[in-house]
Amino acid sequence: MFRFFLKLGVLLGAVGMLWGLKSGSLSSGLNQNVAQSDAVVASNVMTEDVSPDVNDSLLHQVNKFGPIKKEDLRTIMAENHQFLRKMVTESGRFIYSFDTRSDLPEHTKSYNILRHAGTIYAMSAYEKNHGRGEGVSDIKKAIDYMMEDAIFKIDHLQTFGIKEPVENQENIEVKLGGLGLATVAILSADPLISMREHQDIIRGLGKMMLYMQKPDGSFYSKFDVKTGFNTAFNSLYYPGEAALGLTMLYQYDHQQQWRDGAVKALSHLAEKRKGKTQIEEDHWALIATSKLLPKLKKENYDSTTIRLLYDHGCQIAGIMVKNARKNIIKNHLAGCFTKDGRTTPTATRLEGLSAMYSIIPNEDPLKAQIKTCLDYGTRFLLNAPLRTEPHKGAFMSTSLQFMPGEGQEAPKNSSKTTEFRIDYNQHALSALMAYHELSNF
Repeated sequence: MFRFFLKLGVLLGAVGMLWGLKSGSLSSGLNQNVAQSDAVVASNVMTEDVSPDVNDSLLHQVNKFGPIKKEDLRTIMAENHQFLRKMVTESGRFIYSFDTRSDLPEHTKSYNILRHAGTIYAMSAYEKNHGRGEGVSDIKKAIDYMMEDAIFKIDHLQTFGIKEPVENQENIEVKLGGLGLATVAILSADPLISMREHQDIIRGLGKMMLYMQKPDGSFYSKFDVKTGFNTAFNSLYYPGEAALGLTMLYQYDHQQQWRDGAVKALSHLAEKRKGKTQIEEDHWALIATSKLLPKLKKENYDSTTIRLLYDHGCQIAGIMVKNARKNIIKNHLAGCFTKDGRTTPTATRLEGLSAMYSIIPNEDPLKAQIKTCLDYGTRFLLNAPLRTEPHKGAFMSTSLQFMPGEGQEAPKNSSKTTEFRIDYNQHALSALMAYHELSNF
């Protein structure tokens, strides 16, 4: 009898949570728990109608996915960061990817310098806020590798570019996103590592981003050193990455050209997406917006532009919340923002939502909806990584703890499912750190 009423209580809680989620409001229990210093309680089940044959499974999941405790969050962050440190080779190049069912290879032949830079960004943030200095030497190795093997001077433009570290390249291609994230990586590492000797390079990367920017604020995504701009390729994330790089460069040396470039970039994205109900879930643009807007407000910048950028950020966040809630409901307590159990789409959206959460007023209903999604998405990430050696702390393509919703197939046990790649860990670490910061742990 007791077991029956316990199950009934769980199901009633599920119905209540679903009603609150669909109506765009939080349950009073969650609102009360947001203020707790040691945990954020997410004990209700967000789900659709539950058939009797899955009651036991749901009851198990309620116990398994309990409060988010600061100790658990910090432990997973530390294991993630330690694993990334293990991925740094003596040359400063990361072990880029491998199948976690096998031994570690030296490194793969293919390499993505954007993800290299993004990983430096996350590791530097961890060292600044949670580390004890042990990882600084690894960050320095990774930066030195990027400086020596990827960043180069474009003499005829008097700028600096960044290329993939591949030998004997016939055509050297500069990617806008690489410029942005290289700038972000270098400035994130300062002052852990003094960047005084690299100031010409930092500003040269910024000048190249401005060179690739069009008068309307949009960008060319690629530039071939021999043939010029590639007009056929346009990237979703590059403009947001460039906007973030320019914003951080403005914070670094306060030159107005960097601020104006970032404003133009985000304004173009805002105008292009204005009024649309389906837009890209552009987390880099949200991170850039959250860093740029406080500076603009402090400088009494044009209020119409500030409103445009803020509304654009809320527009992206609103789409993220809508799509996340739909999938969280289907995935029960798994908390995955997509239906396939992949870790990185959830992590990147958590990064973007956390950034917007930091600048949205408390009275705005969107803020409460974001917090609900952050709670469940973070819980999903905390249950995603490997917790035993030799790959302790590794985030794979798909969480092995993923519990698909009713009527959905579980992820197949393939090499893709068990693949590690540095950006899987980088985005997860950035997302967890952002949640830690906004929860005042």
